[in-house]
This record gives sequence, structure tokens and C-alpha cells, in this order.
Amino acid sequence: GKEVEGAIRAASIETGLDSDDVGKGLQKMVNLTGDGATSLKLLPELARFASATGTSFNDAAQAAGNLAKAMEKTSDPAKNTMRVMKALAGQGRENSIEIKDSAVHVAKLAASAGKFEGNNVENIIEMSALMQGARGGGGAWNAASAATSVNSFSSTFGKAARRKEFAKYGVKIDGEEGKVRNPFLIVADAIDKSHGSATGMTAMFGSVVAERAVRNYVPTYQEAEKKEKGSGHAAVIKQMNDIAGASLS
Repeated sequence: GKEVEGAIRAASIETGLDSDDVGKGLQKMVNLTGDGATSLKLLPELARFASATGTSFNDAAQAAGNLAKAMEKTSDPAKNTMRVMKALAGQGRENSIEIKDSAVHVAKLAASAGKFEGNNVENIIEMSALMQGARGGGGAWNAASAATSVNSFSSTFGKAARRKEFAKYGVKIDGEEGKVRNPFLIVADAIDKSHGSATGMTAMFGSVVAERAVRNYVPTYQEAEKKEKGSGHAAVIKQMNDIAGASLS
């Protein structure tokens, strides 16, 4: 209707994006979310975001639609979607996977994020950071392979055999409310308790695929420990937080 046309025109005029592209992108979001109101609410900010990051509006709309679907149970789906989009863009600038690729997969990671304690929005940003790390120094060869690693990492904690190995190394994996502990803390503890040994990592994570989500941080641990015994754990946490980006403050 008139309201939709007006919103498309306003976004197009403000950002210089083509109004046909904006209209198609909006339709894509509505198709993905089944939610016209949230899609319309996202439109102006998403247009500014696409323009500022040099992302095509089509890619931005696809990403936002996928994320908004994952955010539908949160207090403010539109606001939380943009928060994750900005985090992904920041991560993409500094690391290996650009937003147009990461956003396609982060929607899949949203399901994994729900397994961990704490805030689901933060968790999705952390899952995305682990995906960046898997692609960076973890041995994943593209965004899809990095996302598969993170999904595999997330499903490790429900397996009895793996739980036994984590317990053997003294790594706590149970968090609040019957959920899994914060993923960054588990990664740092697993590396610390095994001193980053390949044997220890394989025993705990059980598969090369899951290990890719973690391997990126082992050299950081070992270098820190060489300089100062006992500083490796904090160095790993810092590296993960740096990848996750300023939006995690």
C-alpha cells in the first residue's frame, strides 16, 4: 500500500539505493520472516547499513530476514537483528568472512546459539566469531565449512562420550538453567587444561570438524604461556572477544 511505497521511496532517497532494489529486498524479508511489520521497521536502518558497508541491499535483506526469523522470540526482533548485522559487518571487515557470506550461515548458527546459557543475541555474535576463527586459523576452507565446524562444536556437549572426556580434563560444560556454559569459556578452559595439546583437543572435541572452531586459539595460548606462565587463558578470551567485536562490550 501507500505506507510501504512511501517507506521504500524514503529509504531510497536517503541512501541513494535504487528503489526497485529496496522494494525487492523488502519483499524478500517479508517472505523470509512472514512478518511485514518487523520488515518495514527494519527497512530504513537496513538501507543505511547497506549503503554504509557497501553491501548490496539484496544481500543485506536476505541476511536480515534470516536473522529476524531467528530473533522472533526476543524482546525487539528488529533492534536485535540490526545489532547482529552490525557485529557481522565489523567482524567481516577485520576477518576472513564477509557479511554477505556470514549472514547466510549465521541464521543456521542461531539454532546452535540457543543451546548455550545467557543472552541469545550475544550468543549468535559469539557463534559468528567462532565461525570467523574457524575460517581464519582453524582450517575451514570457506564460510560454509566454518559454519559446519561451529555446528559440530555446539553439538559436542550433548554427547556422553565427549562429556566424559571434558570431565576427565576438568573442563566444566554445564551452565545455567540446564544449558551449556558460555562457548568462549569452554574453549579457553579446554585449551588451558590440555595445554593446547592435539591429544587433549581431539579427546575432548572428538572430531576434526568440531576442532576447527577451536584450533585458531591454540597458538595464542602457547605464545602467551611462553612469555608468562598462567597468562594463556586470558589471552585466548581476549582474542575471541576481539574477533567478536566491539559490540560485545
